[in-house]
Amino acid sequence: MIGRALKLPLCLACALGALACDGAEDPPPEPPAGYTIEPPPLADRPIDALLAGRFAGFGDYVGIGGRAQLVRRGDGTTEVQLYVDGLAPGVEYGAHVHAFPCAISLGGPHYKLDPTVDGVSADNEIWPVLVADEYGVGRGAVATPHAARGDAQSVVIHDPMANSAEMACADLQAPGSDTWSATGGFAPFASASVADGTIGGSATIEVTPGGTRIELDVSGLRPDQGYGAHVHALPCHVADAGGHYKIDPTIAETLAENELWPAVTPGPDGRATAVLDSPHAARASAQSIVIHRQAGGAAPKVGCATLVRRDFGPLETRGRSVLLPAGVEQGYGGLMGEGQLIRRLDGTTQGLIGIQGARPGQRYPVHLHTYSCAVQAGGGHYKIDPGIEGAVETNELWLDIETDASGDGLQSATLPVLVRPEGTSMVIHDYGEGGARIACIELD
Repeated sequence: MIGRALKLPLCLACALGALACDGAEDPPPEPPAGYTIEPPPLADRPIDALLAGRFAGFGDYVGIGGRAQLVRRGDGTTEVQLYVDGLAPGVEYGAHVHAFPCAISLGGPHYKLDPTVDGVSADNEIWPVLVADEYGVGRGAVATPHAARGDAQSVVIHDPMANSAEMACADLQAPGSDTWSATGGFAPFASASVADGTIGGSATIEVTPGGTRIELDVSGLRPDQGYGAHVHALPCHVADAGGHYKIDPTIAETLAENELWPAVTPGPDGRATAVLDSPHAARASAQSIVIHRQAGGAAPKVGCATLVRRDFGPLETRGRSVLLPAGVEQGYGGLMGEGQLIRRLDGTTQGLIGIQGARPGQRYPVHLHTYSCAVQAGGGHYKIDPGIEGAVETNELWLDIETDASGDGLQSATLPVLVRPEGTSMVIHDYGEGGARIACIELD
């Protein structure tokens, strides 16, 4: 390896000017008091949210890798796409979107489109199917006319040879998921009494690795009544917000220390403000805040605010090069490279690559490939349409690099589509006839 520091991240950012992320959008305007609770509008862009995560095996299931990707589109549909390696060749595997993160009860129960429906049903869930090829690599995808909620938290792969045991899992997380915020406007439930029909106001949740802050400003309450407020696990328009959000969702009992309860005390004008700070970093399944009115021994739900997140950004994967056997044989010990793939909310994908220590004044072919570097040195070229045979540049991502007098080079290209998770590596080929694979970049 060459002795100088690899400066490609700076080169990629400055020379190509392509690393700026999509900025967070302004929060939606606060609804007026008394509006009807309904699904919040999706973002006015092709893709509303990109969630992704890496697969890892449970327990004795080792050697499983790959990625899951959830695409929630602006038209209210959702696609879940999988790339998994380390599977048994030729075996078909079941996979499901689950409602808990991987670390909680092996992903917990299945995610349901309609959570009020009991039982397991493919029509009410999201089930991509994987069939592993001769190299133990499986790809799967499923689309549904449903906008996945925040409780779509993970994808679990089941072992068909061991009574469908949970064998691997990938968390579905947004980039920067350890710091996020969401806002919402309060409105009365349809079942609320006429006296509760003027409830309005706003709610905000801010989450950092150090905890959660919730701020409420509620109007239209009755000064002579007592109220409680709780973070709930579903949006307001789904099953009246469902049950309480739980720090540990495996505990069914209602416990204040396992939930998020901002205090709501109305003043003489019917207004209440509240701030709750918790050391718990809330998950994306904290989806609404419900106001209950204390009425004798009952606590009817009278108002609700769906917490809508608008700060989703692009999904970036990147990696550094490793030499392949042909690269060692051809004397490329000083070659260093870094690649990056940016999937954007406008539905496009940008590839970037920079290399140092190659031969000066040469053209090095570079392509996005469909396997990880450890499997068949990256496998075949990634294809926008897998049904098109042969290497067709308009159907692939090519990043051919022209090196300068120092043997360095930069390149960028953009596809008009969102790359599936099987776009997992970049392969650098030697210049000249034959174009042996000399290095591979794992996009992790």
